[in-house]
Formats: sequence, C-alpha cells, structure tokens
Amino acid sequence: MGNPSGLCKCGCGQPTTVSRWASTAKGYEAGEPRDYVRGHNGRKFQDGWDVRDCGYDTPCWVWTGRVDRKTGYGWTRRTGVDAQAHRVLYQEKHGPLPPGHAIELHHLCENPTCCNPDHLEPLTLSAHRFRHSKMTPEKAELIRASSETHMALARKFGVSPALIWMIRNGRAYEQ
Repeated sequence: MGNPSGLCKCGCGQPTTVSRWASTAKGYEAGEPRDYVRGHNGRKFQDGWDVRDCGYDTPCWVWTGRVDRKTGYGWTRRTGVDAQAHRVLYQEKHGPLPPGHAIELHHLCENPTCCNPDHLEPLTLSAHRFRHSKMTPEKAELIRASSETHMALARKFGVSPALIWMIRNGRAYEQ
C-alpha cells in the first residue's frame, strides 16, 4: 500500500523517513516512505487527506477533515488557531508566504479541497482575481488599447469593471 505522498498521515504535513526494511507487522515496505513520523501514529488528528488523481498532472491531496461549504477549502487547527489547510501545508513545505499585498494561494489543479503544496502558487490578490477571470494576455492588451468605457469593456469580456480598471492602471496583468 505504501505512502506515495511521503508525508505523515497524522495531518502534521512533515515528511516521513524511507523504510530500510520490510515489516508486515508494522506495515513497512522496504524503500518506501513510512506512514507516520516516529511517534505520530498515536495522535488523534481528524485532519488528513486522500491522495487521488483528479485530472491534474500529479495527484491531488483531497482534504478529508473539516471543509467550508461555501469555498470548498479544508480547515485545520494548529496551535489553537483555525487555518485553511492548504495554507498550512504550503507554509510547512515552502516556508512563510512572500511579503506583499494580501497573498493568495492559487490552486493550479483548480480543486479547492486539494492541499498538495506543489499544486499551489502564491499570487497577489489582484493577480489571483485576474487568473480566475480567465483573462488572457491578448484580451488584456485589447482592453488597454480600447477607448471604450470600463462598463462596456466589462460586459464585452465578462469581467468586473474593477478588473478593467486594474488592467488599464497596471495593477493586474502587467505588461
């Protein structure tokens, strides 16, 4: 069975060691990552994820703990504070988010329940909104070149007038 993610199944997000020998009693397979970091198999976390193929290049880690019904994001509790699971796991693997204006983590796999840190990309809030607008560089160039009003362009491209303003003022999809 193994542990293809190589991360502790207690939900802590730490990488496990690779077993040097096989033990059916302990569930170890030689050369494969263990299921838990030493001492973590007794923890009582209700958090966790299942590794599943959801159509992206690599498997998603689908959150099996608490999920927000509106956003689809998983939530976990670390050091007494509730936090979005994908943000916690991203920071545990890659370190703190870069400083900037309201950093968002964009799901490259487009699966909000996924907490695989390799499926996440830090973006500014405006860049994240732009990415979700399905805007292309060609459309942004047409918007910058157009003399039409913000409202007319928003209707034409199916985006908000605020995004049109951000594109024209170099705050979204910079040239």
